[in-house]
Amino acid sequence: MIREKLCRNSTASRAGVESEAAALAAGNATPAMIAALDSTLEAFDAAGNHAATAVSCDFAFHRAVAEASGNFYFVDALLSLGPAMIAMPPERLEPADDGGQSERLQRVAAEHRAVRNAIAAGDSLTAAAAMRLHLVNSRSRLGQESGS
Repeated sequence: MIREKLCRNSTASRAGVESEAAALAAGNATPAMIAALDSTLEAFDAAGNHAATAVSCDFAFHRAVAEASGNFYFVDALLSLGPAMIAMPPERLEPADDGGQSERLQRVAAEHRAVRNAIAAGDSLTAAAAMRLHLVNSRSRLGQESGS
């Protein structure tokens, strides 16, 4: 119960920081930064339901967004939280019937792609909204999975 509350609080505070980072990334991202985002998305998809790899790839995506913002304070904020900021309860890692990603991880991947696409399009408002939606959805999933 305490872990879930900490994760919910972390997600709520991250929404402000990461939404702004995504908005700045949309204005600052270079082709190399977009390629870095693409690499993290490919790695997340390849991780399947391997928990440690999925968490690492999820964190790498959020870090790449912060780095693309061009503001080291956003990167520092994410690094201070570390990969533990990614709430990934065991229920979220149930294997898919075909051995691929679970439905939950597929939704996370789609949300990440929406953030990436807005950044690549240079659309700051959509990038911020997509990141905020992703984090709100993550918080909601965490609440559903923890029964709260």
